[in-house]
Amino acid sequence: MRLLASLRTAVAFLTRLPVGSDADHRFLAGSTAWFSLVGIGIGAVAALPFFWMPDRYAALVSILITVLVTGALHEDGFADTCDGVFGGADPESRRAIMRDSRIGAYGAIGLWLLLAARWLLLNDLAAVPWTLAVATGFSRTAAVWLLANQRPETTPYPLAKCSSAFGAVGWGQALICFGIAVGGAWLVFPSLPTVAFCAGIAIALSGLCGMFLRAKLGRLSGDALGAVIALVELGCLAGMAILRNAG
Repeated sequence: MRLLASLRTAVAFLTRLPVGSDADHRFLAGSTAWFSLVGIGIGAVAALPFFWMPDRYAALVSILITVLVTGALHEDGFADTCDGVFGGADPESRRAIMRDSRIGAYGAIGLWLLLAARWLLLNDLAAVPWTLAVATGFSRTAAVWLLANQRPETTPYPLAKCSSAFGAVGWGQALICFGIAVGGAWLVFPSLPTVAFCAGIAIALSGLCGMFLRAKLGRLSGDALGAVIALVELGCLAGMAILRNAG
């Protein structure tokens, strides 16, 4: 029962799917073990248009599906992070800008570039659409690694009412989440070098993004974690596109 409750909480937190009431905050820390599984599911659904639509239209529909399923949760965090990081003069002012619900120039430009890059990469990877599931799985894992390293802001803003519960995330959840992401990647690419390459990109990008955002913001927030997810997903797609073109 507890296992199912934590899985439902992960789905409720990361998506807008009708799985009952809002996420049960009692299971939020434990639910992070399932974040990669939920990410793989999101990516798998978003990959379906490539099986029956022309590539460029499928890429657009795929992005739309992802946005609708997740409620643009990570894109919103990425835009807010761009506004704060590039618009503020110090960590406190940057965090204050991020709490403003209005989107600024940096956020709008960053979001446009993110979506444009995603569309281009999905076009390039149209022949192997399940790559999207691999990227979404590892990107959610990156957020769990960072949560296991540092408690996010304990204010009403970054992770809403869930921020303090996320502070209980440990390396046990992170390792389970990583194992699920690796298993999903192995199903798509049953090749140790390819899976290791994807995992390496996710680990490297999450570490670099985490260090950069801590330096700019002082501590991680929910918006910052959303930005990490968006960037790691994009990085995994870019890495796989490079690998495919090189082969």
